[in-house]
Amino acid sequence: MDLKEFVSETLVQIVAGVKQAQLETKVLGAEVNPHLVGGSQSDAVKLGYLRAGGNGFAQIVNFDVALTIMEGTGTKGGI
Repeated sequence: MDLKEFVSETLVQIVAGVKQAQLETKVLGAEVNPHLVGGSQSDAVKLGYLRAGGNGFAQIVNFDVALTIMEGTGTKGGI
C-alpha cells in the first residue's frame, strides 16, 4: 500500500467510525461531533469543552494511534 492509499483509507475509516458512533450514541441521548456555539475555537482547545447546542458540554477526545511499518523479503510489504 502506498502512502496515498494509506492516507485515503485511514480518513475514510475515521469518517465511517464517526458516523457509526453518531448513530449508536443518538439512542443514548449523546452526540458525537455536535455543532458548538459560543466562545472561540482557541478557547475550546484551551478549556477542552464548549457549550454545545443548548444541552450540556462537549468534550474533546484524543486518540494516540501507533503506526508500524513491516518490510518483508517477498513481493508484498505493508503499513
